[in-house]
Amino acid sequence: MMPISIDESKQFIEEVIFSYQSQLSTGNIPDLAHRVKLLEKQKRNLAFHRKPKSVPVSVKIPEILIKASSNSDFYKGRENYLGLIKKCCAASPWTVGYETEDETFHRNFGFAEFIGPEGVFHSKEFSCGFVAMGENSVYPEHSHPAVELYEVISGPLLWRIGRNPWFLAKQGQLIHHNKKQLHAMKTRELPFLGIYTWIGDIHSPSVMKE
Repeated sequence: MMPISIDESKQFIEEVIFSYQSQLSTGNIPDLAHRVKLLEKQKRNLAFHRKPKSVPVSVKIPEILIKASSNSDFYKGRENYLGLIKKCCAASPWTVGYETEDETFHRNFGFAEFIGPEGVFHSKEFSCGFVAMGENSVYPEHSHPAVELYEVISGPLLWRIGRNPWFLAKQGQLIHHNKKQLHAMKTRELPFLGIYTWIGDIHSPSVMKE
C-alpha cells in the first residue's frame, strides 16, 4: 500500500500551485505561469508509476519537517501542506544520484522525483520532486540542462548561483536556475528540504562541476 493516496497527491499539487501563484504577480520568475499549467494538467492525470525507496537522509524528513514547522512563521497556517509533503516524501523513490566516494555526502544528501519520468507519477513534460540535505553539509556546484525552480521548505541555508556571492535562502523563497547554470547550497545548524520543478530537458541528469 502506498503511503499516500491519489486525493492526497492532488492536494499536494494544489499546495505547490498555491505557492507559485502567490508570487505570480511579482513577475520575477518568467516561467512560473507555465509551471502552474503543467501542475494543473498533471493533477488530472495521476496513476502510480514507481514505488518508494529510501536513502539515509530521507529517513530524517519527519524530523526536518518538525523543525520547518517550529522554526519559522512562514508555514504557520499551512500545516496541512507540511503533512502532505511528509507523505509524498515517504512515497517517493529516493536516490543520492551522483557517483562519489564521499561517504559524508552519501549520508547527508538525497533527491526524489514525485512527478516525472522516474517519479511516483509519470510525466514526460516536467518533473517535480524533493531535495534533502542534513545539517552542516554541502551540495557542491552542479548544473543541468533543465530549467529549475526551488521552493525552500526548511531553512534558512546558504545558496550560490553562478559566480554571484552566497546569499541566505529563507523558508518559502522561490529560487530559479536557468539551464546549465551552476549553483550550490550549504546548510548550517538546520537541515534543508526543498521542492523543485524541472522544465525543458528533464531527462538529462545533473552533473557536478569537476
